[in-house]
Amino acid sequence: MRTRSEFKPPEKNPGGEIHEDPGVFSCAGARETFVLRSFYVEGSANTYVLEEISADGGTLTCDRGGRECPSGDQGQTGLHLGR
Repeated sequence: MRTRSEFKPPEKNPGGEIHEDPGVFSCAGARETFVLRSFYVEGSANTYVLEEISADGGTLTCDRGGRECPSGDQGQTGLHLGR
């Protein structure tokens, strides 16, 4: 799958940013859930853990379960996938 993230323009970058990156869903049997791994052109990867599926099945809500980044950057984010 491909993910698309749009970032609002900050003062230093009035054009904003759009990132389109590959991702892979897999079943994490030991966790009894699904995991999305997103790989970024900057050389990092995020792992998102499925938390909730909307009643209509149109939106998956995932929380970031980990980050693999050469700079060691840490943080928290959420990911909403819609059809």
